[in-house]
Amino acid sequence: MKQSANRKQWAARSAIQKAIRRSHVGMFRAAFAILWDMDKSWLMWRLPILAIEEVWQYAGRVPDHKDPCRRASVKTDVHDFLETLCLSVKDHSTYALLVLLDLHGRGRYAGPDQEPFKRRWHSLVRMIAYRNAHGDEAVARAILDKATTLENPEARDIARTCMDRFAIKGGMEGDRTMALIGGFLALTSYTGLPSRAQPAHLSEPADWPWWVYDHHTSVGKHVFPRVAQELGMSKTELTRLSFAFTGGIRTPVAQEAFWPLEMDRVLDRLHPGRHMQWNRVRGAIRQALVDQIRQDPLEQPLTLPFT
Repeated sequence: MKQSANRKQWAARSAIQKAIRRSHVGMFRAAFAILWDMDKSWLMWRLPILAIEEVWQYAGRVPDHKDPCRRASVKTDVHDFLETLCLSVKDHSTYALLVLLDLHGRGRYAGPDQEPFKRRWHSLVRMIAYRNAHGDEAVARAILDKATTLENPEARDIARTCMDRFAIKGGMEGDRTMALIGGFLALTSYTGLPSRAQPAHLSEPADWPWWVYDHHTSVGKHVFPRVAQELGMSKTELTRLSFAFTGGIRTPVAQEAFWPLEMDRVLDRLHPGRHMQWNRVRGAIRQALVDQIRQDPLEQPLTLPFT
């Protein structure tokens, strides 16, 4: 039972973020119910990163759960906040910038000529240079100093929330970098809250899709090394490819989203065959996950139809 409970928690952790990313309301509600019952402390700790990674414009509105006078309403506040993220149009900016920060050492990438994209691009280049010279802590201090001069209170709150999260050690690799990116976006790109998305799959899901079980889940930890070996790939290569086409998918996307377009341009140039490669390995990952879960099935509602 303990193993099953742990697996349910890991699956729900993955599912809630993918549900928010894809505006999948039914899956979000199912995952939230599991996490609030079994893994509340993790969910509360994860709140700022969920906002920064999925809809960074809402990072300044993360519910404050420390006020004892508001304890009775915390569950409702957290649920409503996350559902707002779920039902907001995403613009991919945080992940796109994460890729560009990672790839910048391989060459200089020129963004579009038109404003404000050109100005944002040169700001990113300066941030990268400052980060390389002085380190992440110095970048965080610079973001906080600059935030005090912002006229928009929403942008100031975003920057402060992001830097508060940056100050917390631990978590998944990349969380602190994501916090820096959120602060950078608050300084350079905040123009208001995003519009409402068209929700997907409003009915409560009886089953969760296979792509919920990524390399961060207990099931994925068993499957991905084995599949990588069978396909003659490194585990890192396989997990990055899988994330780009499952965890990395965000719908719907804002029409005027500069950073994602730039990221796609860079990735297509560096890895021109990645779509074909994913089509080749997708079936192997999916089938391995099917076989693994059939050997050790989870309790409801985490059964899988695999249709």
